[in-house]
Amino acid sequence: MNQQMIFFLGSKDINFVAVSFSLIASFMSAITLLGTPAEIYVYGTQYVAICFCFIIAMPIVAFIYVPMFRSLNMPSVYQYLERRFGRTMRTVGAVSYVIQMSLYMGMVLYAPSLALNAVTGLSIPLAITSVGLVCTFYTSLGGMRAVIWTDVFQCIIIYIGFIAVLIKGSIEANGLPEIWSIAEEGKRIEFFNMNPDMTVRHTFWGLFIGSTFTWL
Repeated sequence: MNQQMIFFLGSKDINFVAVSFSLIASFMSAITLLGTPAEIYVYGTQYVAICFCFIIAMPIVAFIYVPMFRSLNMPSVYQYLERRFGRTMRTVGAVSYVIQMSLYMGMVLYAPSLALNAVTGLSIPLAITSVGLVCTFYTSLGGMRAVIWTDVFQCIIIYIGFIAVLIKGSIEANGLPEIWSIAEEGKRIEFFNMNPDMTVRHTFWGLFIGSTFTWL
């Protein structure tokens, strides 16, 4: 296996548990960790309906997309675009992704920098620069293997944080039943709003259908 494949694919011999943790961490950015609680606190629990899309999206990805790309033995999806549709489509796809990720990464770096600023007093520009440099350094040095094992550590820290917040919040609010009661009184508990009206901010169908296509 050449060095390019080792860098991008981690030699294809990394433990599946580590890869699973890495996938989880990859989809839990600071935007998710800070934005989702704020969304549910302000607008209610209807947003949780996005979880139902996994029933359809994940089997399609696992049994159709992944085996196909694995059989092609390509480190990049853009190679597939070139082979299937030509170099022009590969270029369009790559440029579109660079633009999208440039905008997205700005928010992803800004969100944890806000948290660092609140906890440590570190200035936001310095926090953004520090986080960006650290991530760029270990990714460039270790490739996919470094990314995966860093994600494992990150995922463990995230879950420890979840548990700590859950315990601390439960103690402060006199138990989970009390938290649920307060949420009900504030009309924040809503899971199955089946309203087909597309102008409603969040409904089960809007979240389910939209999230399914997003994950695919």
